[in-house]
Amino acid sequence: MNCRDALRLLYDFVDKEAPEQDASQVEDHLKKCRHCSAKYELEMKFKQCIEQKGSLSPDCDELRNKIAVQLDDIEPAAGDIGPFGPPF
Repeated sequence: MNCRDALRLLYDFVDKEAPEQDASQVEDHLKKCRHCSAKYELEMKFKQCIEQKGSLSPDCDELRNKIAVQLDDIEPAAGDIGPFGPPF
């Protein structure tokens, strides 16, 4: 599995909605790929913050800052992919 495929399935994997075979392949890819593993960790922290009903904790503040940095990185490239293009 390559990064593009793993990231395409990431949300289903995080939500435990991916088919077993896909989940297994994503899990194997995350063990090998630092880039995708970092995206996974970010998504898991975000999900945990949402599950905490938005309570302000140091983890949520850290996550908010990481998201802001990533959005700043994505914004210049947005013109290249269109206004509704994927962030990955």
